[in-house]
Amino acid sequence: MGRKAFEEEPYNPIAADLARDVAAAGRGSPAITNVAPRVVQRPQPVQHSTVVSLPAIESAAREATITKRFVLTRTEDDDLNEFLLRLQKQVGTKVPLSVVVRAALTVVMQAESQVMDEIRGWPIRFPSTHDCLGQNTFEAEWIRCLGRAIRRSPSPTPLPGRPPP
Repeated sequence: MGRKAFEEEPYNPIAADLARDVAAAGRGSPAITNVAPRVVQRPQPVQHSTVVSLPAIESAAREATITKRFVLTRTEDDDLNEFLLRLQKQVGTKVPLSVVVRAALTVVMQAESQVMDEIRGWPIRFPSTHDCLGQNTFEAEWIRCLGRAIRRSPSPTPLPGRPPP
């Protein structure tokens, strides 16, 4: 008797996380108990790929087609993971890096006029990628600039469809 051919689908961490959240909802998890999950076909060219999605994030999942990446040192990665862990412990739920980065970018973009005021007349140019000291100085200037701009900006407005804090 022949064996059935093994059909392996690539691991999808987002689908796995969402499936765990949906399973937890059935056990009375307070995070998503009032939302009915449903299966949504992803518009990507992956064969037989389905994702369990909540109605509120369905359109965002469909539109997410661009990936931005950045490089961290091991120490920076450890610090970032510890920070995310502290956030997750405080709120009692998973907080993905993508959520924190998107929120931070939203706040920075809403402070655009203050950022433009801060960088007006900047003599600093982007250094060579091989100039570690120059890269560190350039990044430190941006940290100071964005920090001052955000402190001067009015309270960020919530995203559309979400209640104000």
